[in-house]
Amino acid sequence: MIPGLQTRVINLDRSPDRLARIATDLDQIGLEWRRLRAVEPDAAGDTEQFLYNRNAAMQFHGIDMTLGEIGCFASHVQALKEFLDGNAAALLVLEDDAQPDAAFAQGLTQSLDTLRNLTDLRWSCVNLAAGYHKRNRPLAPVGDRMLLRAYYFPILTAGLLWSRTGAQCFLRHVATAGACLPVDQQLRRHLAQTGLGLAFDRPLLRLRAEKSTIDDRPTARRQLARVRRNLPNYLHAALHQLRRT
Repeated sequence: MIPGLQTRVINLDRSPDRLARIATDLDQIGLEWRRLRAVEPDAAGDTEQFLYNRNAAMQFHGIDMTLGEIGCFASHVQALKEFLDGNAAALLVLEDDAQPDAAFAQGLTQSLDTLRNLTDLRWSCVNLAAGYHKRNRPLAPVGDRMLLRAYYFPILTAGLLWSRTGAQCFLRHVATAGACLPVDQQLRRHLAQTGLGLAFDRPLLRLRAEKSTIDDRPTARRQLARVRRNLPNYLHAALHQLRRT
């Protein structure tokens, strides 16, 4: 058990085998956790209840978000809301393809200790499962890894560590902008704007070679929409890096 930490595992009802595997891993390392039933919108249902902003999605991608992407986004939002309803200091959100082991448990404990000791550090979210080696700034060693200010937040949301202020800030962003990108891309967009994302030089969390449970997105996209989506991220990241926030 890690004091002050809440852990949620996002898992679909139709994926009991994936839940069984990550449950075994978490129980072996002694991390207290709970399953969060993943949202899976009905194909005939109204996606507006999940704050889906279709107009913005079409602007960014040139195509609709898939139902699987909307459900994944809504599941992460639900985890943040449940976190803020309690009094835990930090939230660990794992997707069910994560493979936490003893090294991860040790690194997680060291990470939380480091974040507590860096009393002047402002942060929203730490990506534990992916790294990005450009547009970052070293902050502090954590075991054999380096904690980074990730101005261009890494893609993948298989393992995220949230602060309370970070969860509040992202939920306010979603309430205003709606869900208009896959959650990893919209989180990157949000954290590029705030400059409060963190990551490691090497991922702390391993992933299983599991097939994605999110329905496939059509490969054809408008090039202009892709540029419109990514250019603000680069500009915000470069600005925060120059300011060394």
